[in-house]
Amino acid sequence: MTRLCFLPVSSIARDRFIAEYPHVAGRVEILHPGVDMSGFERLDRSQCRANIRRQFGLQEMDTVLLFVGMNFELKGLDQVICALGRIKAIPHERPLKLLVVGKGNQNKYKAIAKNAGLDDDIRFAGIQKEKMEEVYLAADFYAMLSSFDTFGMTVLEAMAASLPVIISPNVGAKDLVEEGVNGFVVAREDIDAVSRRILLLLDREKRIAMGSMRIGRRRITAGISCPIKSWGFMKRSFPVNLVDIRNHIK
Repeated sequence: MTRLCFLPVSSIARDRFIAEYPHVAGRVEILHPGVDMSGFERLDRSQCRANIRRQFGLQEMDTVLLFVGMNFELKGLDQVICALGRIKAIPHERPLKLLVVGKGNQNKYKAIAKNAGLDDDIRFAGIQKEKMEEVYLAADFYAMLSSFDTFGMTVLEAMAASLPVIISPNVGAKDLVEEGVNGFVVAREDIDAVSRRILLLLDREKRIAMGSMRIGRRRITAGISCPIKSWGFMKRSFPVNLVDIRNHIK
């Protein structure tokens, strides 16, 4: 007998779904999306660091915090810049730079950066469709403080590139973050807490140790983060029979 099962991508999506359709609560299972690891594994990290950093005026000695988003305000760029402004006066072993990839009001955020004394510390790269794996590999850690994100694929991509992450509890990918192990989950309104996490990740050895966890490489390649390419793949990966659910949620 076929069992109808609904597959939200995160606990956040599950909770929203059940709130809307409480009568199906017993048939909801989380199935996280995946990332194709081959896009990262075929590249040389050192070469990517050299090329991308040269392209955007960053030095090898810089510690680079990466932000990726198609809506700067929604994804929390204001809060990231504010946190960087607060730690600007704290001495660092290496210069800290922010690389912003994606689409948004650059003039607005350049002005915010200037007011925070960071106009020389932020690079706006625009949309990078063809080189995203290289961009991830050129960075040192990742931050996204979204007001709401059902999952947040860029978080998973950053993890695939062995970057520790700093995200808000409003990001569905928090399901895959082990606090202090491969990243941090912190309220986006708590700028002091965000600043403290950034300061922790200025320690190169800590970044490398946390990045190596990647939610556990075993978990990325063995199920949770395998590329989901078809219903056939999902049926092989999930212990229920899957059917087209579009007409069954009313």
